[in-house]
Amino acid sequence: MSWQLDAAMSDHLVSRYRVPQPRTVLAEALRAHASAAMDVSDGLVGDLAKLCAASDVSADIEVARVPVSEAGARALEGERNLITPLLTGGEDYEVLSTIPPDRIDAFQSAAAKVGVPVTDIGRIVVGSAPPRFLNPEGQPLEFLHTAYSHF
Repeated sequence: MSWQLDAAMSDHLVSRYRVPQPRTVLAEALRAHASAAMDVSDGLVGDLAKLCAASDVSADIEVARVPVSEAGARALEGERNLITPLLTGGEDYEVLSTIPPDRIDAFQSAAAKVGVPVTDIGRIVVGSAPPRFLNPEGQPLEFLHTAYSHF
């Protein structure tokens, strides 16, 4: 592996796995502004597909905008194929939400007040096709497995 992580970066990744930090302080902002929300614990690709199916919509996600830690970014620099397990592997314990365009500023403000960074990673689109995860060139990525499987 050519991840070239220092001890602090390795410790960060292990800590995020062993001691997840759920974003529970974001609950009120989500109730006030989101049209849909769920936790991401089985991988962004699979969990977004579940959210979209429940709402009878699809999504276009810009993979380059998906936030990763400094350690995750360093690992990706050394091994670009890590993007697949980062998007499908689970254990994220982040919140995925859809915010109507006219509520984005208010949601971002409410999230900032409770100290939770939020990132716009894509758009909800009409249709029932699985969400598309687009690389920087706008080409869709394909995944053999879309989420962590418990069984």
